[in-house]
Amino acid sequence: MKNLLNQINALINHELTLINQKINGVVLLEILKYKIIDSLNINNFEINYEKKSNSISELVYENDNYKITAELKFYLTAVTSLNSEITKNTLLICISEIANITIEDSNLKKNFYFKLINRMGIVISKGNKYAVNYGKNSLILELTLEDKSVNIEKIK
Repeated sequence: MKNLLNQINALINHELTLINQKINGVVLLEILKYKIIDSLNINNFEINYEKKSNSISELVYENDNYKITAELKFYLTAVTSLNSEITKNTLLICISEIANITIEDSNLKKNFYFKLINRMGIVISKGNKYAVNYGKNSLILELTLEDKSVNIEKIK
């Protein structure tokens, strides 16, 4: 999993240098989602990880405008998380196996159901509640974004 984490680290660092500094929030996460998924499909990253236990590896990217935390999570057994509230804009990418997600939109008061299979992702904006069910042997990349700059017009 360390090798995969290093590959993803290099990919995210490279993509963040290419993206305009004025872009932030869910738009930045959407751009990263497509870049990461495309790279996973094209480069055939080496997905080898310990199959002995659940594990989480974390990386942090920070600049003047935002802070991104990347977590690579492996679940040996099926795991369910109910009624979690999103405090930061979040990107979930299913690298292997399946994740079932139900999002409760706070504005529309509706539930939306998504089934993520290999190399699919979803961006969830902060303020929403969600429930997630990770399948057995699933490998998930979770990026959370914390915006530091409120006024984008002042960014040079």
